[in-house]
Amino acid sequence: MNFQRKLLIIALFGTIFAVFLQEQNLQFLGNRYPASNGLLTSADEASYFAPAVNFLENGTWKDNSIGQSAYFQRTPGYGLLYLICLLIAGKKVFWILKILQILAFSGSIFLFGKILDKLIANSKFVLFGTVIYAFVPAFSGFMYFTLTESFTPFLALLSVCAGISLQQKKTSFSWNFLFANSIMLLFRPQLIVFLLAFWAFYFFQRQRKKAMFTLAAILPLLIWNIRTVTISGTWLGIHPIYSTTNNTVFRPSHEAMTNLFRIWEADGAKFHETIHELTDSTEIDLISEKIPLKYRKKVAPILEKYRELYQYQLTHFDQEKPISGTFQGEDKFVLEITALTKKLKSENKIDYYILTPIKSLKKLMLSSHLNLGIYQFKYRGTWWMETIRWSCLAIIISSFMVVLLALFKKNRDLIFYLSLAIVVNIFYLIFIQRMNEERYLTPFLPIALIILLVGIYNLRKKAIS
Repeated sequence: MNFQRKLLIIALFGTIFAVFLQEQNLQFLGNRYPASNGLLTSADEASYFAPAVNFLENGTWKDNSIGQSAYFQRTPGYGLLYLICLLIAGKKVFWILKILQILAFSGSIFLFGKILDKLIANSKFVLFGTVIYAFVPAFSGFMYFTLTESFTPFLALLSVCAGISLQQKKTSFSWNFLFANSIMLLFRPQLIVFLLAFWAFYFFQRQRKKAMFTLAAILPLLIWNIRTVTISGTWLGIHPIYSTTNNTVFRPSHEAMTNLFRIWEADGAKFHETIHELTDSTEIDLISEKIPLKYRKKVAPILEKYRELYQYQLTHFDQEKPISGTFQGEDKFVLEITALTKKLKSENKIDYYILTPIKSLKKLMLSSHLNLGIYQFKYRGTWWMETIRWSCLAIIISSFMVVLLALFKKNRDLIFYLSLAIVVNIFYLIFIQRMNEERYLTPFLPIALIILLVGIYNLRKKAIS
């Protein structure tokens, strides 16, 4: 049996195993978690899929929120895929989407093996490493979720595989590389770090034509951002969710609150819970208790003012229409909270620059990435489940440790640049974004595992020689 056929068999059985686990999870959750047509829904789903529905109905690509950010809140990759599924299947759209997400995981297993094969001259070791990726459940957790994480591991692996293939070719052009990276950026712009890794690799390998060619993959994302600037009149950064026209919570006041909480908070869920409580009838004193004691006295008055702003928004504006600019008291609130944020940063440098990034790093890294309900609730505490949990955690931590160590290599090879891309992304998550979810690392997990396996193989080869 040839090598490629063995990879396909591993991909087939790894996918069957992952589907079995996902279906078991659906049965366990029942009505306790939103499920639709065999997939697990999310709060982000509407902003991905509504634009496709609206485009079919009235020719406008926008979600159903009120305000300018409805036109560009999400890059259109996942939405365009949903649109294609709608055109093909109509009311059965989610079943087609489910099949595509299953195929994406299966394809990621095959690509994983292909990349390892390009980096390691030992087919048995490559097959062993591919089996780890295929059957360790930490790598298939988002396969049934209506989130980009159901596709981004496949797209990241496709980008890396196409990049390595291009490096091995004499020509400086590759449709496969262009397509893989263009689609990847439309799904998740932050994955541009992989494209830039290949740009740097080609550039310093004196393959300047290939380096220039890699930049062409940015064109679809650039066109999308030109559309965003045309609609909004300004550049809104890589997370264009805030606008003065929004008749939602995502206004400048929310953005200012986010920046304030970034001083001490590393858990995005806690922040969103606080904002939600401020928009309902929860007592301010109860909300204030969630603020660290050293910040509470100065932050508590801000909470009350934020609630007053939100109530003003509810009572003075038609909830079906955008808001024209900032409203009474909003500019003053943003200036006040911005000044407070600057002051608290200055007074608490250790928190802001060291402790909160460390907490954010711990949240990202000290996770087994076993996100399904059957792992977290049904089987949690059993000896075999805890063995799997600690094994997954060990694999993930080891992978990222080797990624970090790879930056100290004297040989600036492809592994060095891929490792640099992952570290740059983690730096962004813990120092800039701060309030993260573990899933933000999902597309980086298979690449980090590849780097770990290459490191283990190279050590093994040195030990034998």
